Amino acid sequence: MNLEKEKLPKLRFKEFNEEIVNIIFEEVIEDSGYGPRFNSNDYNEHGNVKTIRGTDISSSGEINYEQVPLARLDDILVSNHQLQDGDLVMITTADCGLTGVFRKQNIAYIPSAYAVKIKLKKSANPYFFQYFFQTSKAKNQVSKFIRKATVANLPGSDILKFKINLPSITEQQKIAAFFTAIDNKIQLLTRKKTLLEKYKKSVSQKLFNQEIRFKDDTGGNYEYWKKQNLSEVLVEHKERNKTSQYEEVFSVAKEKGVINQIEHLGRSYASNIIENYKVVYPFDIIYTKSPTSDFPFGIIKQNKLGRTGVVSVLYAVFKPNNGNIGYIIDDYFSSGINAYNYLNPLVRRGAKNTMNISNDEFLNGVKLSLPVSPGEQEKFASFLMAMNNRIILLATQLQKMQAFKKGLLQQMFV
Repeated sequence: MNLEKEKLPKLRFKEFNEEIVNIIFEEVIEDSGYGPRFNSNDYNEHGNVKTIRGTDISSSGEINYEQVPLARLDDILVSNHQLQDGDLVMITTADCGLTGVFRKQNIAYIPSAYAVKIKLKKSANPYFFQYFFQTSKAKNQVSKFIRKATVANLPGSDILKFKINLPSITEQQKIAAFFTAIDNKIQLLTRKKTLLEKYKKSVSQKLFNQEIRFKDDTGGNYEYWKKQNLSEVLVEHKERNKTSQYEEVFSVAKEKGVINQIEHLGRSYASNIIENYKVVYPFDIIYTKSPTSDFPFGIIKQNKLGRTGVVSVLYAVFKPNNGNIGYIIDDYFSSGINAYNYLNPLVRRGAKNTMNISNDEFLNGVKLSLPVSPGEQEKFASFLMAMNNRIILLATQLQKMQAFKKGLLQQMFV
């Protein structure tokens, strides 16, 4: 049947004007079923089958075949559940509705016990359905069928009830190819960003370990690095925001701005009332002695935002000798090169097993080898800045492409 005009897709390839029909998912399913249950002891690196779990499928439906674990199972069991080229794999627990298309591999694959194998009829393109299940329309339907328990569960029988507006197979193929091309661009940007991050981390480690050194302008060596307490290169300042009236607070918040603590620091104590918050100038180092999910014993981050702001009083703020040394310290503690080994011996445990390192202990208990020549500091910081700017550029391009895809998904599916 024809859809109502207002239910037609907002975007459609101009060569298609055939009717779009509303179906129930089971109308285009030839066969479906859960994967088998088996004992965790059956996982075996020399196994005969790989079993796809929810963690093996990305949010875009890409199956990470390399990370799928091997198991040693009965050959008949494998044969009864084996995935065939073009089958859908839908996750039915945790990330309910997450769907990928299986492509034939050089070893047998089966879905896990918490995933459903779906073989479609020839009138349905599997990639069209992979992208359909990424739309808000599909996710809203999934949420209605989820059974709430300790872990969310999507019953296999309810999957068959999904309502789908289905164009012709030719249009399905065109839509699927279009979004596949977008996903290929997203994957390319992701790989570029990952490779650049690995390169930057590798070079940073060699620079911090002094395996490689910058040369001065005559090609000679700079001075030897010096092992220093952080107190030799950082000075704590406790300047507070003095605004007292709400109207003025709002004005100052616009002018100075609460440092975006979620994006910049990974946690937030921000509020509308920022009176008495600590002032943070460009290049300042921000530190908190509280543990976070990103850092085991606190955040050590430079204000690279190019503007003055304020942060919660739960943070300490330090002014570095110069912006370059601040940039180097920031990278050292965010580069994943075991920098926090310096902090481990300083940790004090409090009530309920809380952990902290005081500001004084942070300044005087941590010794780092750092370049002392201004010329080498500048070259080191310039290298780090160039690498970070390239990574940020790729991250921005990636976010834009993902947003572009998300917008098109909502406009090309109804």
